[in-house]
Amino acid sequence: MEIINSNNIASFQASINQDPDINSDALIGSSRTARRNRNRSRSRRKKREQLLAQHKWMDRFELPPNAVNSLLTILNGVVEGSDRPFITPIGMKHSPEVLMQGWTEIYESLDHEALTPTLIEIENQNKEKYGPRSIQKPWSERKGSVEEYFAVSELEPRLKEEIIKVAIDEGNKQNRQFRPVSRENALSHLKNQTNSGLPLMKAGKYAKQTPMDDLIAQEGMDYPCVLFTRTQEQGKTRNVWGFPFIWKLLEQEFYQVLLNHQRQLHWRAAILHPDAVDKEVTACIDKAIATGDQILSVDFSAYDASIVPDLQLAAFEYIKRLFRKEYWARIDSIAHNFGNIGIITPEGLREGPHGVPSGSTFTNEIDSIVQFIIQHLYKGIKNFNIQGDDGIYVVPSAAGLMEHFIKYGLEVNKSKSLVSDDGEGLYLQKYYHPKYRQENGVIGGIYSTYRALLRLVYQERFTQLEDSGITADDYYAIRSITIMENCKFHPYFEEFVKYMYDMDKRLGKEFDQITIDAYVRKISDSIGGRVMKNQYGDDISGIKQFEVYKLLRKLEQT
Repeated sequence: MEIINSNNIASFQASINQDPDINSDALIGSSRTARRNRNRSRSRRKKREQLLAQHKWMDRFELPPNAVNSLLTILNGVVEGSDRPFITPIGMKHSPEVLMQGWTEIYESLDHEALTPTLIEIENQNKEKYGPRSIQKPWSERKGSVEEYFAVSELEPRLKEEIIKVAIDEGNKQNRQFRPVSRENALSHLKNQTNSGLPLMKAGKYAKQTPMDDLIAQEGMDYPCVLFTRTQEQGKTRNVWGFPFIWKLLEQEFYQVLLNHQRQLHWRAAILHPDAVDKEVTACIDKAIATGDQILSVDFSAYDASIVPDLQLAAFEYIKRLFRKEYWARIDSIAHNFGNIGIITPEGLREGPHGVPSGSTFTNEIDSIVQFIIQHLYKGIKNFNIQGDDGIYVVPSAAGLMEHFIKYGLEVNKSKSLVSDDGEGLYLQKYYHPKYRQENGVIGGIYSTYRALLRLVYQERFTQLEDSGITADDYYAIRSITIMENCKFHPYFEEFVKYMYDMDKRLGKEFDQITIDAYVRKISDSIGGRVMKNQYGDDISGIKQFEVYKLLRKLEQT
């Protein structure tokens, strides 16, 4: 196999100039068009050559030419950013503006006595965020957010000693002696459709075809992460650390076991089921009402970047205590790589200790465990639940707990954190208040209708449905149903669903099991085998039991 290293990188540069996709001699049309295309091709060649010149680190590795080409394409995209909106079929049919105006007219005509002041504020905030979710900032505007990861410091010795002790004690308290799963088992749970990272830079399903011995040999290659991108509304651009495939595999062996254990803990209801989340949040609210304590729904800024290596170490010490001692050295190796792996940026390879890398298999659980360990050192917490950077607490002093988090280096966004003396809370994008208690005594989480509308109209990225076994009409109808199901406890649920049905009658279609299975496979290929079902619309296999599905069937039959 041809490789790219210090001996043949010049020949690869020459091959760029012969790429039929950018060779001006292959272009046809008018002289003006040809001239414009020649200028474009020269510009692309120049950018690629500049990127290659900035990435001499590739001399350390043996990368296939197609992997280098893919890497340069990704980096060029990071440099340029994107202002292209991706709009769903219903958005293209009516236009995003028409859909927003139509729902707003209905929303404002309804009796707002059904809404609490906080819920009205949440709806207004989400209305303001309405707009494309695929806008990507150029590198010049996001470079600083990457550097934030490397602006780490050490905890004070006393704080570090305390945090490590709590982590070890809490891990030992679980009294477990786990073993990791087999590598073959771990491999089957990795994502099929997302980029596998270095060295292949192909979809995961192709990386999985690599012989196991060849995969394991990659462990000593010291491959860095690749800078990928996630986008959100209002132009928010998230840095994603695309881990090398071998490290995803090595992490998955332990992560799978860890996740199965963590979902048994009351404070990790988010990895169990949305109904479990509702029950735990209800327990928090009931406790606060009974004791007169405050509820803190904490909001952090730059959470991953602010978790310094000492805090990461504490989380891995907790994890180590769940496994047999014979596996501790392997966990130590994973922990070291987790906090020190480099990342490829348009300006070269950035190395050094850093905050929590977002693309690791362990990212979410390290985030959760760090928050758990820190809160354990604060006296007076009566109940709590944690998911990544999300947390809800029953505590005598919300202000005191926020300052406690800050002491350990976390950045608390006080203006966005909800402090309540009236038994209301925010958790996992859902609003909870005793006013919305169901007949079974459980308070259902309220998901904003404007947030749902945003996702019904705008996509984060283009969806490739080729060879998926599902038509675009069916895919987007099911996608819409899963989003609307999140609003099932909203006072305006029926009005919202009826409005969307009036705008797109395809939502009322009855789906056969083959279509549902095809949708499930499509989603599973994208998210792998470690899905967390904490939203009402997440468990797609049970779609025919969704409240929105039942309502749509009634609307279809009237």
